Amino acid sequence: MGKRGPKPKPQKLRNLDGNPEKRPSLGDPVEADGRPLPPDWLQKDDYAMLVWDAILTSMPPDFFAMADTQILTAYCKACSVMKEAAQEIDDGGVTIMTKRGLGKNPACTVFAEQQGKVASLGTRLGLDPAARQAILGSGTSKKPKSKFGNLIGIDGGKK
Repeated sequence: MGKRGPKPKPQKLRNLDGNPEKRPSLGDPVEADGRPLPPDWLQKDDYAMLVWDAILTSMPPDFFAMADTQILTAYCKACSVMKEAAQEIDDGGVTIMTKRGLGKNPACTVFAEQQGKVASLGTRLGLDPAARQAILGSGTSKKPKSKFGNLIGIDGGKK
């Protein structure tokens, strides 16, 4: 059985959040270095490389390291296969004629499998909306003003 509770946030994300819990920084278990480079076989896949470039340019500089190459590769290839399956579904439809009659297009299964992989790997890479919000929204740690804040025209209260 795995650990309970939410997965721990990587230290880089915790640093960007500003450590609101005031807990001591544990540091990364292994400080990865270098920029990830796509393998040669992935470079032949135009759509996978488009996804690769989009990820690296949309995340903060030096967020990914050489150690992240394999998981980034798996994510980009899953996106590419998912796109191919979607095109197959668009071309042939959700159902196709088989020996037994009308049946499910196998591309639907491939699409669903790749969609699950993309979601899972994207979370592990910090690409889901919650992780992006943690990175991009970390500078807004001020308390929001109460809707009753200006009701009485005097200064006071907690600061």
